[in-house]
Amino acid sequence: MNTFIPKVVAAVVSLGGAIAVLSETKGSDNQEDLLSQNTSLTAKPKRRVPNRNNCNIYLVDYVSKYHSNSTLTREVNKFEEQFWTKDEFLQEIEEKNLWDKASLKEKVEKACDGGKRAAFVWWGKSQNDKPDTLVFHEGINGDDWLNKEGVSVPEYWKEEWNRGVG
Repeated sequence: MNTFIPKVVAAVVSLGGAIAVLSETKGSDNQEDLLSQNTSLTAKPKRRVPNRNNCNIYLVDYVSKYHSNSTLTREVNKFEEQFWTKDEFLQEIEEKNLWDKASLKEKVEKACDGGKRAAFVWWGKSQNDKPDTLVFHEGINGDDWLNKEGVSVPEYWKEEWNRGVG
């Protein structure tokens, strides 16, 4: 059986495709190579920066501090990149149908409507016999963790804030 003809056809088709790509690249007003153009599959999404004039709910990590008098306190040590405006947070807990969404809604609304510009939550257990949820704990919601020394805040937030954005 002769395999020469299918090989020639494949070569011609490949060459035609290469010519089409090259002519498309050269015929374009844009001098960028088509393969290097930013597409939705390769582009990084624009990172959001919280507007500090709004009440935002921040996802945080914390450390537990045990004291000599057998008490436990929690201290925020890191801000995750995830945050919500009040309305976004209320929508999020509704969509996730969290078991304690009524309590979360009440606590966040109280914090935001009370003049605070920030509320802090973490993902985990608030009750041992219940599934994980977003936890709003009064103990960490009394401090200004965004401006505390030693707390890790995403660098690009600080950069934008220092430029006067948010």
